[in-house]
Amino acid sequence: MKVIVFILTLGFSLVWFSACEQETILSPEKQVSRLSLDLQGLNALGDSAWYELWLEYKDGEDVVQQSIFTFQVEQNGEISRMKAEVPLGFLQKANRLFISIEADSLAGVRLQETEEDGDVVVDTVEAAPSRFEILSSPIYANFAELGPAVNFDFRDALGTYLLATPTDTNVASPTSGLWFVDVDTSNQKIAGLNLPTVDGGWMYESWVKVGSDTLSLGKFTNPAASDMSAVYSGTAAGFPFPGEDFLQNAPDGISFPLDLSGLEVFVTLQPPYPVYSNNPATFIPLKTAIPSNPQAEQVYQLDNNFENMPGAYIEFDIEIYE
Repeated sequence: MKVIVFILTLGFSLVWFSACEQETILSPEKQVSRLSLDLQGLNALGDSAWYELWLEYKDGEDVVQQSIFTFQVEQNGEISRMKAEVPLGFLQKANRLFISIEADSLAGVRLQETEEDGDVVVDTVEAAPSRFEILSSPIYANFAELGPAVNFDFRDALGTYLLATPTDTNVASPTSGLWFVDVDTSNQKIAGLNLPTVDGGWMYESWVKVGSDTLSLGKFTNPAASDMSAVYSGTAAGFPFPGEDFLQNAPDGISFPLDLSGLEVFVTLQPPYPVYSNNPATFIPLKTAIPSNPQAEQVYQLDNNFENMPGAYIEFDIEIYE
């Protein structure tokens, strides 16, 4: 996870009474902070949606949200370094920074009709941000750490899994199923993911990478309950936790039963918009490589991937002198 650091650079001048002339301070309305954003790790959204950076502060009982700029992510994951000027007075009041996903059908610029001297005048005004916040952070004294807009620190994410095919009535391919479970001291299967329950449209989804393809094990919001898919599983009941057996309905180019030995497995946090369908989001809190010679029913650990989740670096260069 990259850290967003706010560097406040102020110019100081020593006043020498015998020789030096004091610099002139700009009027408050002309004092600005130049903001630049260097961000990597977000998915491309396509032509009809974009990301938007916002600053937020409270004005009495009202919450004011100021759009700073919009940006796109290329298909290769690259983003240009973005820059903008922010009034210094606004920056001093701001207490939160966030990035939202916007689209033509969600928010962005809207039309506002006003009446002046009996005539209707149509102006464009800045719309409020959509409900789809993707990255968020408080603004501290000199830094902020932008993470997924859910109330959980993914540095604490843990997970275990095992290979088994509970939905296979013949149990002929025990390494063709993967389930996120653990085993307690009495040998009972329990939830294997230490992740929070998510809402607001956010979902988890687990995946295995097969060559250049990724197969979904299913979406879920509660890591301690079954997921929403059993498209590849057999006819018997599975474990009451997220997971999948790869036994039937194989996609084109892939053979089932699928031997999961040596494949990569990972869990993504899928933002509420857009629906990525078969494309994993880049929010990957947990991942690992399955052993090349795994043992069925053996519990294995997932690796914490917090350091590689999307993040950003922001720099403020404050100008108060002419």
